[in-house]
Amino acid sequence: MDAGERQALTDLLKGTGVTAEGLRSIGIRGIDRNARAIAIEGGHVIGLRLSQVTLADLSPLGRLSALQALWLTDCGLTSVEGIADLPQLSDLNLDGNQLTSLAPLRGLPALKKLSARNNRLTEKPGAALPAKVVLTLDGNPLGAAPTPASPSATASPSASATGGVVPQLPKADGKVTGKGPHSIEGTLGSNTAFEATGVYDSLTGAKSLRLLKAESVDPTVDAEVSVATGRVRLYLEEADRKSFRFVEATPDKPARLRGRMVFDFGQYGTLLESVEGTATQVRYRLSRPAR
Repeated sequence: MDAGERQALTDLLKGTGVTAEGLRSIGIRGIDRNARAIAIEGGHVIGLRLSQVTLADLSPLGRLSALQALWLTDCGLTSVEGIADLPQLSDLNLDGNQLTSLAPLRGLPALKKLSARNNRLTEKPGAALPAKVVLTLDGNPLGAAPTPASPSATASPSASATGGVVPQLPKADGKVTGKGPHSIEGTLGSNTAFEATGVYDSLTGAKSLRLLKAESVDPTVDAEVSVATGRVRLYLEEADRKSFRFVEATPDKPARLRGRMVFDFGQYGTLLESVEGTATQVRYRLSRPAR
């Protein structure tokens, strides 16, 4: 691989726990079948897919000028700033993010396909794209007024919360006090919304939350956690289903994470862990909009 492009990948993946060497090397036609993959031809990156990876800065993509296919799916993206000036890019997939606008897309003269399903778009990108681009925008509130962010979402860091990836979950032998309120609404059916919320007065150690039966092949959700005192981690499953990603919340610094709910004894849920002692007023929310 070209040295400059290798450095661009390193910069793009900084802080994610993923390395360029950890991406599966494939042909460009295999992008849709591999969650984290790279296609290289003639020493240049021509295809890249990252799924369920929190990316803090997309600007390094501009140094991958040979890209033809770029898939950034379920990465928690709130902006497309940085996806620009890619003269050969023909296939762009941004499914499952939190985008409210595609207007900043520019410098993509070869673009033929753009998919941005299950985001928060209220309008089509219009003149920002070449005239003959095939758009796939299912699962967006197109034509609706932008939805104001909730107080918790406003306070939460979008992609820079303290977190990491571990090969296994901590042992769920902790203790909690307080039994609510807790609520679960909806399912993970293909066209239904889902939300699970709750609060514990205190949490010591790790607590497994089994929220609903495993009846969906796509348990991807947005998760939030906050705490009044102490430090609490919330865990979700990585796309490869071989490791787990966590974010850590501290007082006045809620945390957010997108990923697969944890599969445990035939149910999907999450795991909360108090770090260094007891945490109080531990609040969680896992949700997914109707699709």
